[in-house]
Amino acid sequence: MNTINCSCGCQSGCQSGCGCGSGCSFNPCAVTCGGGLRREYGYVYNTTAQTVAQNGAVTFSGNGLLSEGIAHNAGDERVNVQEAGVYLVEFYVSTAAADRFTVYKNGEPVEGATFASNGEEATVGKAVVSAQRGDAFTVVNTGDTQATLEENQGAVNASVYAEKLF
Repeated sequence: MNTINCSCGCQSGCQSGCGCGSGCSFNPCAVTCGGGLRREYGYVYNTTAQTVAQNGAVTFSGNGLLSEGIAHNAGDERVNVQEAGVYLVEFYVSTAAADRFTVYKNGEPVEGATFASNGEEATVGKAVVSAQRGDAFTVVNTGDTQATLEENQGAVNASVYAEKLF
């Protein structure tokens, strides 16, 4: 097995003749030939108007890039992981009023993953979460009232980015 220095600064243990992306299954800064690390990531977003009930989950109307290890059905609230590991989960929610949102895993709040806004700025949060194959992340309105996401000419009003760290 050869060690390849990739242009992004990572090293990859690949079989002879396989480099950073040439002949390998390639994701940014990671290759999978020879059993190396494979990055799992996913980006989902919403561009439609929706009213999120108190203790209700935000739904996401569209999918950005999704690797094989992250699954989401457009229009659903769940972002599902296909592999056990530790994940970074980041979210963005824009409402016109003060709000509070929390990352949930399998219907339960993730400790330390509740974030609030005064209504003048979007709510942005992130959490590092251990997950098993089949677990689902959601972003739940944990504020005191319903939250309204307004449609704005196709602009994103909510999103989730999930990435497997290891």
